[in-house]
Amino acid sequence: MRNRFVQMVIILLLLMVGGQGCTRQAVITPDRKPPTQTSPEAIPAVPSKGIGMKKRIPISVKTGDRLGWVENALITYPPNRFLTGLGMASDRNTAEQRSLTELEKPLAFSISGRTKMQIEAMGTFPASLDRKTHKLAAKCGNHALQEAISHGRVADVFIEETPAATFYALAVLDRHACVNQLRPLIAEMDHRLKEWVSRFEKADVPMHPADGYALMDAFLYREALDAALAAATPGGKSIPIPVQPKTIGRLLREK
Repeated sequence: MRNRFVQMVIILLLLMVGGQGCTRQAVITPDRKPPTQTSPEAIPAVPSKGIGMKKRIPISVKTGDRLGWVENALITYPPNRFLTGLGMASDRNTAEQRSLTELEKPLAFSISGRTKMQIEAMGTFPASLDRKTHKLAAKCGNHALQEAISHGRVADVFIEETPAATFYALAVLDRHACVNQLRPLIAEMDHRLKEWVSRFEKADVPMHPADGYALMDAFLYREALDAALAAATPGGKSIPIPVQPKTIGRLLREK
């Protein structure tokens, strides 16, 4: 009797274990694969070239002869293909930031000069409109600069260890990539300007102030983009504007 009881207990335990095993097997279906672990080595450490300034490419600091580093940089990033900016500081971060600031300078100078010239070409405005125009020009210029510099990056870093540690950073901007970034934006602004000017010229009622602001914004932004393109293009070639500044000024004064 005792042996029969032990046998029943063993059979019951085996059934319980078997039931748990079937439950676990039913969770994993044949069509579903368990997740795989991605090793750190499988993740690319260096992004592709031509990325924007907001992303960073890991760069190892070089040492040795500074003049040799400069000569090699000129060969790697020739002036006819790249705009460059050089930054120098006692720490790496400051050197890199200064190099990016230097990279922006020729573009910012070209943009500022162009927008000032076109504001003058539009003619005299009332004081309130004149203030708005200059404020808008600054905003459009900064926006255009960010578009132009979007492919800029720190490309090389060098440290001169004696007599005191000094970091040198080289920032570069591919001229061709910059031009390709700006051309479609300029074409879009040209299309808008031609449409708006044609419509406002034919309108029997004065232009709404909001329309005047949009027209001024498109004109100044277009010219800021073209100024940046001229700075990035060898020889300073720009794209002719389809609308004359005097026409823009007249429409704004008539609104």
